[in-house]
Amino acid sequence: MWHGWMGFGNAAARLVLTLLLVGALEEAPAVGAADKITGSLVVRDALAMPGRPVMLQARLVHDGLLQQAGIGGEQLEFLVAGKKIGTAMSGGDGRAFREYTPRMPGNQVITVRLVPNKRVESPEATATLACWERRRPILLVEAAALAEVPRAPSFPLPSLPLEIADPAGLPPAPDAAEELKRLAEFFYNVIYLSSS
Repeated sequence: MWHGWMGFGNAAARLVLTLLLVGALEEAPAVGAADKITGSLVVRDALAMPGRPVMLQARLVHDGLLQQAGIGGEQLEFLVAGKKIGTAMSGGDGRAFREYTPRMPGNQVITVRLVPNKRVESPEATATLACWERRRPILLVEAAALAEVPRAPSFPLPSLPLEIADPAGLPPAPDAAEELKRLAEFFYNVIYLSSS
């Protein structure tokens, strides 16, 4: 007798739980255009040699509570110099890969855009595909090194609050652009690095 009552209690609890779940599903609205997830695309620059394949990489993310989270299962369209080279599906981490073999040396624009769908929307993103010959060396230049260093006052008085110099706000060093232009024209392929 006691065991029969216990079985009835479990069955009743399951029935109530099932009814609650069915009711919740009926009240859940369908995903509409206003409910789309707003994502953002991040495309990595790539360096390649003519005639050699390079793996292009993009990542579709949305801002989470503490960090960016990848959006998987979305089709991304890859274009190089405005010409479609194919599509790839983003994985669980939001990354999508597409192999491409550049034919001519030079810098080309990589554009990645989300194939339109009902779930996610995102603006397109761009990066640079640098296709260079191997015989020219590469010169890496940090953008902050091109700024003129401010002169210290003759009698230092620290101001409050102490300010840390922002390289973006400093004037460029004299003749830096001309020297780098000369190096890039005849000797080096130049890549500018920034901390942002």
